[in-house]
Amino acid sequence: MENGNFIVTDPEGKYNFYGISAKTHVLKVDRTTIPRETELVTQSNRNAGDAGSRFVDLKYGELHRADFAIVGGMADSTERLNAELIARSKLVEAKNDTLEQAVKTELTLDPDYDTDTTDNVDASGCNINGDLDLGNNCDSAIVNEMVNPIDSRVDMTVTTVAPPVEKELEEYLKEVASNDVAFINLNEGQQLSTYKQMVQVQAPLGSVFTLYANGKAVSEQKIGKTAEQEKQNVTAFDYYAVDLQRGKNTLRGVATDINGQVISEQTIKVLTPDSLQAIDYRTQAQLVPADGISEYQVVISLKDRDNRPYIGTTSLTLDTNIGRINLKDDSQDKAGTQITVSGGELLIPVIAPSVPGKGELVIDTGSSKQIIPLQFTAQLRPLLAVGIVEGAISLKDFDGSSITDAQGAFEQELNDFAGNDDYTASGRAAMFLKGKVRGDYSAYACI
Repeated sequence: MENGNFIVTDPEGKYNFYGISAKTHVLKVDRTTIPRETELVTQSNRNAGDAGSRFVDLKYGELHRADFAIVGGMADSTERLNAELIARSKLVEAKNDTLEQAVKTELTLDPDYDTDTTDNVDASGCNINGDLDLGNNCDSAIVNEMVNPIDSRVDMTVTTVAPPVEKELEEYLKEVASNDVAFINLNEGQQLSTYKQMVQVQAPLGSVFTLYANGKAVSEQKIGKTAEQEKQNVTAFDYYAVDLQRGKNTLRGVATDINGQVISEQTIKVLTPDSLQAIDYRTQAQLVPADGISEYQVVISLKDRDNRPYIGTTSLTLDTNIGRINLKDDSQDKAGTQITVSGGELLIPVIAPSVPGKGELVIDTGSSKQIIPLQFTAQLRPLLAVGIVEGAISLKDFDGSSITDAQGAFEQELNDFAGNDDYTASGRAAMFLKGKVRGDYSAYACI
């Protein structure tokens, strides 16, 4: 609109503004958000010769309808256009979930008396003329750049620690090449996620086998399963819930004969973390524009009390007041985005908003929070300008007491523009401009 308010349509192309003053307004379509190879079509004289904009003559208490129409280009087919419209409709349903996230937001019961309430929320639900530091949660439109991958996309590296992989003993023994003592599911320096650990180990068939954890023999009652392979003369054991301690642990497997002579043995060291203590993070170095499609990546690392990776399965709540977290929500009934992390690190992609600004990404473990600052820069988009100049001249007898002032920053009439007892003239003007000028500058104006 001429005052900068904007709206993003639903999957069917429908939209609505509410709380609009009863006067003449102008609407303009952002041509970067319509399908390629299409043309806007003039529908009435209210388009004033420009199919991409139209006047809206709004009366008091009126529900006014303002449509825009597109058709395929000369070399385009209706089938291709219909297919693209269907695909875009599905994409809108997938990405414009701001309302759903807002409904799930926890409400603050204590009032904030420091909040600046001079600007109301616009009809679109987006106040784009406010302080950029406040962030923005507006849904974003689909623009043509979505058709092709973004060349500037950054893929940050995530280093996760794989948990031990338990194996079926019978299948494992079919492929074993030696009957020496060996740990099956654990390796030297393995990082574990729990103090109670399943330990799988093989030993020579017929030997007396003993497993030691930090110098203490593990009870045979911990053995839950045994398998044998006579061809390779080897046996294997599953020790369940072997007790370990925080930090470094030594596991030693010893096979002896009936006389107590050692036949074979192996010793490995494994690491067991303490409880989750901290969340470290790193972000991509390059800022992204607030174009509604670019992705800003954040990698979080879970650490224990010894600053080692905490690889245990952990539930986190993610929330942001700018952009949109592009991860699947594990629980639609809870506030924020519910995520389960395994392996110690997680990549969090944040889709840029449509308006530049600063905000925060909050990581909540339930017992502590980590706040990560976010910032999205202005997009160097094609220039978009919309405005209106409206005036009225009356040559009849004029009663000065009949003048009433309109309210609002963009709605005030120009009283006493000219006039005497025989005639009067009044008018108003409003304009909104946003986009790239001189190649590498972004201009923003609202008059």
